[in-house]
Amino acid sequence: MNAREWATNAQVERVTADKLTADLRVLAADMEQLLRATAGETGLHITQVRARAQESLEAIKARAAELQQVAP
Repeated sequence: MNAREWATNAQVERVTADKLTADLRVLAADMEQLLRATAGETGLHITQVRARAQESLEAIKARAAELQQVAP
């Protein structure tokens, strides 16, 4: 692999990491909005779904933060 190919690959990887981080942040914001909108809902099923969504939200935020730190 020559220098040009390496530079191109590095740019693609950076764009991909940046895009993934941005997508995760949008997803997290959407999930936060959904959790707020359903905060008053009752019932076992919605409570379980909200709990899983909250766990997933925290995982997404952590992963986005990791990607932000790792990206050059």
